[in-house]
Amino acid sequence: MAVEVVPGIQQLKVPLPMAFLPYVLVYVIKGADGYTLIDSGWATDDSWNALIEQLHELGIDIKDVAHVIATHIHPDHYGLAGRIRDASGCEVVLHEKEHWMGGGGTSTPEEMAEQSRRWLHRHGTPAATIQEMVRASTPARGWQAPPEPDTRLKGGERLKIGPYTLEVTWTPGHTAGHICLVEHEANFMMTGDHVLPTITPNVSIYGDQQGDPLKDFLDSMDKLKPMGIQRGLAAHEHVIEDLPARLDELKEHHANRLNEMFTAIRNGAETTYDIAAGILWGPGSFHKFGGWQQRAAMAETLAHLVYARNRGLLKEEERLGVMVYTLAGER
Repeated sequence: MAVEVVPGIQQLKVPLPMAFLPYVLVYVIKGADGYTLIDSGWATDDSWNALIEQLHELGIDIKDVAHVIATHIHPDHYGLAGRIRDASGCEVVLHEKEHWMGGGGTSTPEEMAEQSRRWLHRHGTPAATIQEMVRASTPARGWQAPPEPDTRLKGGERLKIGPYTLEVTWTPGHTAGHICLVEHEANFMMTGDHVLPTITPNVSIYGDQQGDPLKDFLDSMDKLKPMGIQRGLAAHEHVIEDLPARLDELKEHHANRLNEMFTAIRNGAETTYDIAAGILWGPGSFHKFGGWQQRAAMAETLAHLVYARNRGLLKEEERLGVMVYTLAGER
């Protein structure tokens, strides 16, 4: 059921095919040339039908959608963009830095599975565990190569949609091309997955990904804080009523997580897998996670290890094809 969260902006709950994250929040704004959707939902019939039904409740036909602006390319946000465009002829909009994690949108599930096997071995996953983790983390429901957008944003654009002017703010970290949409006068921000009310956004390194995404994420936090925006229209859970406080909480979380990893290393953990297993995760014990959650925990752990390595806090070396980490100045 649609909810008006600020005047003229409707929030829809579009279901997702995963128990731990039941829905994505899609926002609908009426503009001069039709309706704009901020994010879209997963590429499943359940998501599509729920989206169509909630639009109909608002008196909106899918053909009335003129634009889909995705905060980032993850399938719960971008998955239905192509289907909406096929049905409406709408413009699909994405940041220019955004790309499919499988490699330009061309990787198949089989290719992604092989990439996962190599990555899991390189980061210390026990051989007996690799196949189950690959099976659990290979897309099986609603997978499709993402469509090419019609328009690529750079950041800094001011999008006039109905009564609002949304400033495109590039906030890399969760993905390379994540954006937030800031309405300065009305004092709200569409935060996508960059800032969530209680969930800590996943900041990860997968596959052959390069760079330092945790640094990007923390720098993006520093970019948003001085804006003084109070309300965050997040893409999951609910509206954030004190955005500055939540930004502070997230920065503190990552500092604490780094300290947990240093403790795990002091206790003998060396590989990404073992360090991830030595952390107390919010949902529970690493060893009780399913394969998908374990791989996600490892990818988040690796992002922290790379951040610490780049700042001279850790040493990284390869031993027999496996990456190992030690505290700088300690052996």
